[in-house]
Amino acid sequence: MKAFSLFTLFLFYSLSTLGQAATDSAFIRKYYFMLGTTIPTSSESHAILNGSFVKETRQNYLLAVRMYSQEYEETQDGQLRNTALFGNNLPKHSVDELNLTIGKFRNERKRINLSLSTGPSLVRYKMPHNIKKVTSGGWGGILNSTHYEYDVRTYWLPGWSIRGDFAVMVTHAFGLSVGGVFNYNRKVPNGGLNLNLLIGELYPKRKKRTD
Repeated sequence: MKAFSLFTLFLFYSLSTLGQAATDSAFIRKYYFMLGTTIPTSSESHAILNGSFVKETRQNYLLAVRMYSQEYEETQDGQLRNTALFGNNLPKHSVDELNLTIGKFRNERKRINLSLSTGPSLVRYKMPHNIKKVTSGGWGGILNSTHYEYDVRTYWLPGWSIRGDFAVMVTHAFGLSVGGVFNYNRKVPNGGLNLNLLIGELYPKRKKRTD
């Protein structure tokens, strides 16, 4: 928690630095969607799908609504194994997060953008528990099948998110970004490397000459 607090302070310092360093003389309206995945940086984490709607404002501020979603199997340190002939019947954890962030961006060039943002989250975490292995079938055990029965406990958790992105605008409506994110809550904190597609109004179209 101490490291998280220090990183948050560092982020706010970086945001103010970006704001002071911004030198754009003309405001360019930009709004876009970001769609992609978060690749975990440790073996204990799991890949996360993420999506955002971002609006950039004057004074180099950005406002964003972001969603993160992940599912992963409960194996109880290898004691539970998939018993399905097709697919996977292991109990699953489910984590969905809604995040509102405010931050700063800086246009290094027309097609290169750096941004840092942070803000509160609401997390819904569904956790399997009371897991029981059940075997059923007949014919003297020849056609036996095994599945898992379990209860699901749902948690609603407050959280906080920190995110940085480096974006390259390929066209006025399409771009790519790479960055990092850390989502904190008391049950299932997560983070990793972000890879995203950007779709929207990224910079003005070049006007055609009429003469």
